[in-house]
Amino acid sequence: MPFISVNCGAITETLMEAELFGYERGAFTGAHQRRKGLFAAAHNGTIFLDEIAEMSTASQVKLLRVLQEGAVRPVGAHSEIQIDVRVIAATNRNLAREVSAGRFREDLFYRIAVLAINTPPLRDRKSDIPLLMQYFQQQAEQKIKSPMPRKVEDDAVDALVDYSWPGNVRQLRHVVEKLVVGTLGDSLINQDPKTAWAPEADAYNQRYRRATRSFAGCQVLEFPSAGYAPAPGRQASRFPPNAG
Repeated sequence: MPFISVNCGAITETLMEAELFGYERGAFTGAHQRRKGLFAAAHNGTIFLDEIAEMSTASQVKLLRVLQEGAVRPVGAHSEIQIDVRVIAATNRNLAREVSAGRFREDLFYRIAVLAINTPPLRDRKSDIPLLMQYFQQQAEQKIKSPMPRKVEDDAVDALVDYSWPGNVRQLRHVVEKLVVGTLGDSLINQDPKTAWAPEADAYNQRYRRATRSFAGCQVLEFPSAGYAPAPGRQASRFPPNAG
């Protein structure tokens, strides 16, 4: 069964209807051929609407009708297409407050709130941090093709568990990736998460991401020492030296 994931915050209002419900050839400028919408693509499966609170009120009205009728009408079409789709929605906002503020339709809120699961912030489930850290470490080491897994020192785990994580799981992943890519030895040592998430560290992290992509398929011999910039005179090396 298909599973379609949609980031509602990444689709503009003008494209939302065409992306979700599809369009017919000639429906608008640039519509050179008929295209199936994401709801139709998820028929007999599941569609995941991430960041649903980012949808405009106009798009919310159209979504509500689809949920009520179980059918979509592509842009430019004269008939509807019946669909059977399980809908899962997620948001980092408090939808009840968004309804009170007039930013989210109350009827849509009650339509999608059939089974609500509230995920507590990472600071309230610290027991998950070591497991998430291990998972993100494995992913990061696979990206850079690390020859062997690094050992995680106890002080590093303690520092991550004690931190409040205002950026939740995304912030944890960022810090773990930086620890993995920026570590020269065979173990991950303590690094202040506040420092790793500081605004000035973001450009440093982006350089590491570019380096990781550049080193794909190569053996990493040396990376810059931990900090916001490589130490004077040090460079990241790769093998073979003449690799493109």
